[in-house]
Amino acid sequence: MRRWIVSCTVLGVVLMMTVALRAQDEATPAADKQDKKEAKAEAKAEEMQAKKEIRLTQPWRRITGLSEEQKSQIAEIHKKATDEIKAVQEREKNEIMALLTEEQKTELKTLLDTEAAERKMKAAERKKAGEGGAE
Repeated sequence: MRRWIVSCTVLGVVLMMTVALRAQDEATPAADKQDKKEAKAEAKAEEMQAKKEIRLTQPWRRITGLSEEQKSQIAEIHKKATDEIKAVQEREKNEIMALLTEEQKTELKTLLDTEAAERKMKAAERKKAGEGGAE
């Protein structure tokens, strides 16, 4: 009887270890698959970034034979210049706004709102004309 209990206990332990090892083996490939998917997605994103062509402005884009390094440097210089221009324009706007009276600021807002509405109307007309020509 005792031998039978020991045998059943040993068999139970072996069975539990087998189930645990099998579960671990099944979990590992799932984790590996997830890691592989993440690595593949990262590689694809890096590849897309590398392939992403640097878009230059005129006249620089018409120059043939620019190296990727030159294109990158030109793009960086252009970005820096654009940022500086925006900062100067913002400073100009703020200094002028400081000079205006409240009445003048209200008038300016009305003028800008009117211009924006006109641009929207023209855009809608162009869109409508484009749709009409396509039919």
